[in-house]
Amino acid sequence: MHGEDRLTLSVDMIFDKEGKLISNTIYKAVINVTKKMTYEKVQQVIDRSNKETLYEYMDYIEDIELMVKLAKILKDKRNKEGSINFDLPESKIILDEREEVSNIEPYKAGFANNVIEEFMLATNKVIAETFFHLEAPFIYRIHEEPDVDKLRELNETLKNLGLNTSIKGINKIHPKSISDVMDEVTNTNDEKKQMVISALILRSLKIAKYSELCLGHFGLAFKYYCHFTSPIRRYPDLFIHRVISEYIENGYNLDETTLSKRYAQAKEYAFISSDSEKIATEIERECDDLYKAKYMKKHVGDEYEGIVSGVTKFGLYIKLDNTVEGLVTMQNLNDDYYIHDEKNMRLIGDRTKKIYELGQKVKIQVIKVNEQLRQIDFEIIGG
Repeated sequence: MHGEDRLTLSVDMIFDKEGKLISNTIYKAVINVTKKMTYEKVQQVIDRSNKETLYEYMDYIEDIELMVKLAKILKDKRNKEGSINFDLPESKIILDEREEVSNIEPYKAGFANNVIEEFMLATNKVIAETFFHLEAPFIYRIHEEPDVDKLRELNETLKNLGLNTSIKGINKIHPKSISDVMDEVTNTNDEKKQMVISALILRSLKIAKYSELCLGHFGLAFKYYCHFTSPIRRYPDLFIHRVISEYIENGYNLDETTLSKRYAQAKEYAFISSDSEKIATEIERECDDLYKAKYMKKHVGDEYEGIVSGVTKFGLYIKLDNTVEGLVTMQNLNDDYYIHDEKNMRLIGDRTKKIYELGQKVKIQVIKVNEQLRQIDFEIIGG
């Protein structure tokens, strides 16, 4: 079967049945691509849900099944070691032929996505550990431990939300303490409450960034981690690809001049990349908000069910099932004067004693949309 040759920097890894890494080899290679696959179709193979796809992928079914088996082993091992899994739905914005927003919905990721994710995580971990021990000039992806005060506030919030567990050992925190709380939330089988608590926990953690120092990745519970793999190509990936190539081509023995140059670049590029990532993330968020405002402007007057995702002194944030978030201002809570209970993250009606709190389900109507400000206003009509 003839395909397309592609140049790669490859990592071969051998795992045992428990997911423990036995050996690995890093080398330059040429791979022959015989089939371009999609997550959707691979998921259909996993689910055995489409006969046409099964026929199309018949030469690869055995390989896919083996990949799924290994991915599950790796994921289970990662979870046992304390890796925190945030199940927060991303927005899928669908444009029509005129590039107008035709629909917005949660992006549904199946286990086909998880297969690639687990392999990428394992590869990134191997690469980072290998080049750390070589004392190579490198750019790592780091995620530092959360602040103790933030964790204390989070525990107080979880208690106020009626959760029967809390994050243990906050003075010497291990990610397993947080993943245990996530498991407890998952066991409630309340998806909307899970979403709110996941978002709260995520906001309590520090933001991951790039560094020339290997400081570990708290959220993944990894001592060594970097961004090496595709499909997302970032500048730090390209830098460490160059470094790895230089090590391979020079028998893992670089001269002092090259090392000195690369050490300085690693520090500079890590800082610039972290800074640029913040800007890119903000642009992405504003772009999403703009598209959501454009979409919801066509639905002014429509009614939706949502969940209270934020409580502030100026109103309530409500998130809809389609991932759109809007604001119910205090002025639009016109059945009473509401007092902001900041500690318990809720609003309390002065006369009616009606309470609005995080995770509460409500019915809203879209009353106003301002595209320029990317602001969507709701009014509560039930719940």
